[in-house]
Amino acid sequence: MRKIGVILVIALMACVACAMPKEDRFEKFREIAERVEREREAESEHTQEEAVQNENTDVKTEAEKPEWKEEVNTGYVSFYDGELGTAGSLKGNTLIVSIFASDRSTSWNFQNRECQDTRDETLKNLSIATEWLSKQASQYQTSATFVYDWKVNPDLKYETTFQENLITPGGEMYNLQKSYIENHVRTSELKNKYQADNVIYFFFFNTDYKNQVNPWTIGYSVSKSYKTEFINMYIKFDESYIAPPSTYAHEMLHAFGAHDLYYKNEAISQAYVDYCTKQGSNDIMYTVVMGDEITNEFTELDAYYVGLVDSSDEAVKWKLGKSEHK
Repeated sequence: MRKIGVILVIALMACVACAMPKEDRFEKFREIAERVEREREAESEHTQEEAVQNENTDVKTEAEKPEWKEEVNTGYVSFYDGELGTAGSLKGNTLIVSIFASDRSTSWNFQNRECQDTRDETLKNLSIATEWLSKQASQYQTSATFVYDWKVNPDLKYETTFQENLITPGGEMYNLQKSYIENHVRTSELKNKYQADNVIYFFFFNTDYKNQVNPWTIGYSVSKSYKTEFINMYIKFDESYIAPPSTYAHEMLHAFGAHDLYYKNEAISQAYVDYCTKQGSNDIMYTVVMGDEITNEFTELDAYYVGLVDSSDEAVKWKLGKSEHK
């Protein structure tokens, strides 16, 4: 098996890879999150103004209704309260919803054999990635199981088409994708049916090799405004690469709270990035590997950031940011 070198991984297999420096991309996510919060506040004020106006008029406007009504979960009661987003810690049972999305620049045609094969490949990669994640959790005496197989459970698979371009390096379309989830995915019903504690949504895009935007995850660890946590999986990129199972695992760990280790960010110092580079780190949050086998390391630091341990010697030694689970 061939392992991608550090420089190549940073350039090609990053969670939010493009021409923009990593620090700038992280700030871009933050700026978008702040904008989302401002828009939410403005919408709330507008709604309050409309309510006052409606009190003084006999005209009543019925609010737009979703295609279905989300039922309150009256069955399975999870240990996780959703405070840290749809995916909390790497514990319990996690539901993975696969959404095969076409947009302005990409499309799926499942009458086509190649599209069928590509779709099946995503399921195989999910199988490898979730099995690896379960194994890592077990080494910390924790059970982490996953329900993802849409061939066995067809209600975990969706297909949709967006008119907008969603092959972007940031979360500009977060509200659009979040709205799709809220209006089409019966999350509470699915959580109850599969007795799930966490939910991660995968949007799969049938990008070709000319694509230069690599997979990324957006969720609570980026901003508290992002409680619906999803992954945009751009399948092909940079002339010859297809996202391998290690990328799937890397992105899912983001949803649970893990941070990238190959660039300075809110939690990780430049000194620690330099240390990882010097040591040739094989941490899955620093590098990934091509091929069907995941040979990366899952370190105590990763375990700390995804809620499996209460502290990390590395975090203390290098004065890294606190886990969102603390």
